[in-house]
Amino acid sequence: MKNRISMVLIGTSISLALGAMHAMAAGERQDMGKCSTHPCPNTQNGEDPGKIEAREGGEIEARLRANASDKERWSSVILLSNATEKQELSMPIIMAEKFNLSLDPKNGILTFASPHATQSFKISEAGSAEKSKHPCLKYQVRVIDAGPDYALIKKTCPKQEYRPQRFYRGTDYYIYDQKTNTMRSVWSASTQIDTSTPFPTAKPEISIKYLKDGYGFDWAGMLPSDNPPLSVSVHNIYKRETDQNNRLSLVCYDVTDRRHPVKENEMCESESLERIRN
Repeated sequence: MKNRISMVLIGTSISLALGAMHAMAAGERQDMGKCSTHPCPNTQNGEDPGKIEAREGGEIEARLRANASDKERWSSVILLSNATEKQELSMPIIMAEKFNLSLDPKNGILTFASPHATQSFKISEAGSAEKSKHPCLKYQVRVIDAGPDYALIKKTCPKQEYRPQRFYRGTDYYIYDQKTNTMRSVWSASTQIDTSTPFPTAKPEISIKYLKDGYGFDWAGMLPSDNPPLSVSVHNIYKRETDQNNRLSLVCYDVTDRRHPVKENEMCESESLERIRN
């Protein structure tokens, strides 16, 4: 599989500033460095180190959102479900195309907006964590690859105890296709046992090939699970087709045998996210 997106660091100073804060919202970053006395004796102006880190990290992220190349932004900016600042819940995907991504964690909705279309999908349950029964109560969303009318999205659920002694960790990759108003899963793995097993993520990273009528997806690696990992090789094509109701949809074909493609078999992830009317 070609790893088309190199998850590059944008420089030593940026990686140091963002590394420890990468998966934390601004409020959590501030809480980490609180002094026990005020003014704080360990900083030049008496300000809490956590507030300094949050401010400087926010300034760096703001510059990345506004001025970095698209690929640099994808590798460095994450949308967090527990973010409280509005600016932390959106980002440009393709700056030149005015193609943007935003997350509404309160309602669990992910929105893609461009001059051509605004399309939204249910990426999580709505409501507070206290009321939710879903195991992924906190999650992160990032862009892996994109073009003017599509995006490959990664949703990560860090380890969390969603019920007493019940733990969940998971990773899902989705193709968003503007032409069919579709967001469907292409790779998924999770564990629900509290062990020291590696985090269930794709190695190598997932990538897709843009085709004139859809997307090619080839991946080979170990699929993580609660059981021993499985060696998996996936060769799928996601093709735009018109259904019986004359609606355009994204249909999966297993093309392991190129001479005999198989439609929507067990090699195809079946989940398509619910569309939300805008």
